[in-house]
Amino acid sequence: MGKKYSERVQQTIDLLKSAVAEEAKKATPKKQDTSLSKPKWNRMKYEVRGVDSIQEFNGFKFENLDVDGISINENVSTNLRIGKYFQNESDNYANVRKNILIEKEIKEPVFLTFELDKENPHLVDVLNIHMKENSSLKLFVMYKGLDEEYTYHNGYIKVNGEKNSNLDIIVIQTLNTNSENFFGMDIQVMEDATVNYYGVEFGGYANVTSVNSNLKGFRAKSLLQPIYLSDKNRKTDYEYTLNFDAKECVADIDSRGVTKDTAVKVFRGNLVFERFSSKSEGSESEFSILLDKTVNAHSIPTLFCDEDDVIGAHSASIGRIDQDKLLYLMSRGFSEKNAKKLVVESSFGPVFDAIDNEDIVNELKEILESRL
Repeated sequence: MGKKYSERVQQTIDLLKSAVAEEAKKATPKKQDTSLSKPKWNRMKYEVRGVDSIQEFNGFKFENLDVDGISINENVSTNLRIGKYFQNESDNYANVRKNILIEKEIKEPVFLTFELDKENPHLVDVLNIHMKENSSLKLFVMYKGLDEEYTYHNGYIKVNGEKNSNLDIIVIQTLNTNSENFFGMDIQVMEDATVNYYGVEFGGYANVTSVNSNLKGFRAKSLLQPIYLSDKNRKTDYEYTLNFDAKECVADIDSRGVTKDTAVKVFRGNLVFERFSSKSEGSESEFSILLDKTVNAHSIPTLFCDEDDVIGAHSASIGRIDQDKLLYLMSRGFSEKNAKKLVVESSFGPVFDAIDNEDIVNELKEILESRL
């Protein structure tokens, strides 16, 4: 079932919808997906291709998952994030299921890598990450395309951060640009816990991502910091939501992205302050660089508030690279392409810093250089 808002917040939502009815219908097609037919996205004019049957997947690799303090089983659960079509597929046909319990501080980062190619073209994965009280972890989840064959990915991650736990989860998606990628994530953050999400969205012809962080405990903290590259004629749709359900919570959405060629990009950032979330603070921002006039880019920041004593802010900055900055770099010996690359890399710096792995960062920079 969908989220139940308080009467006051629901009234605000209804007023906004009536004021921008046609725009809202285009902006939220996913929430209206109540059938098991293949979904369509009106704004980015795309219908899911999908697959008729899910094959066995043998492209899963891991590092440091078998250390003391980590328990694994396949007893997983899903929620509705992108649509019932995808949840039904995850519930009934997932070919990778991992319920990962973190019981203490894990000092070495854990890597989960999924490699898609002609031999492993279908991945429907469900990951449940349960952080026990006082535990901590840095987790990499990487979805890679190894060739240019069509591949299909439907992924779902559920995170539960118990009291005083700390999780940095870094999701890196570099599938080929002939593939379909549909990814949903739910985060629950309890008292004095911190869950930070860093996302890299560079792949997929059709790329749809929805991340929802629920701050359920006193002084819970969360950061959603994605970066994206939308190029060629790709269809991309990103939605990030922070729900404040407890007092003195602090959370932010900080998105950076590049759109070029004839790509379609939709970005939604949502802040929801529920009743009894007093003294909480949240912000939402998107910094989007448009490299061509031919792109089709939409940014939709939204704030709902049912509590008086909170601080909330949202913004969207969309535009081309500052020409003075570009000319300055070119006057210092950089080509136009390298100057643009330097500006983009600088924008993506906070996520690259969080990754803190030279091999991974260099690989991502090579992808940027080849496509800018």
